[in-house]
Amino acid sequence: MLLHAARFPGRIEGGALRLLAAQDRSAWDGVLLAEGMHALDRAASGKVESRFHLEAAIAAAHAAAPDWASTNWPHILGLYDALVARWPSPVAALNRVIALAKVLGAEAALPEAERLAADPRLARYHLLPAVLADLYARVGDQARAGALLDQALAHPMSEPERRLLEARRAATGGREARA
Repeated sequence: MLLHAARFPGRIEGGALRLLAAQDRSAWDGVLLAEGMHALDRAASGKVESRFHLEAAIAAAHAAAPDWASTNWPHILGLYDALVARWPSPVAALNRVIALAKVLGAEAALPEAERLAADPRLARYHLLPAVLADLYARVGDQARAGALLDQALAHPMSEPERRLLEARRAATGGREARA
């Protein structure tokens, strides 16, 4: 939690949600990052590895990268593989799809994301169609991406998330983003 909290100052800028790739890492709270890394080191010294250790290791891998381009996606994918094996959550599986796309490309990730679309536990989860939209946009299918963003926008979400998805929808040639 410390590692996630450390990134909060870079997550919202001027009321707009900033995805991890666009965050100003210099705005992150260095004290919380150091405390989080120290807590993970202490927790990892035992013999038991829980899903919480794996989730913290994923957050630490993101926090350790000096910038987005330096993110160790193969390592993060391996951590998600272990997490999903230990705790088969559909949300963890969706996050794994994002890492898979970073490692092997959107084409490789799309079939796994489409399988998750059949999971009833994600039926009202706005990030599933949002992730699918991103993958389809990356393979050049803007029409499908736009339709999926419309689906995502039909679900409940925070206002910063809604503004971000509306801006993405407008970029696909769809409806205009709200001011």
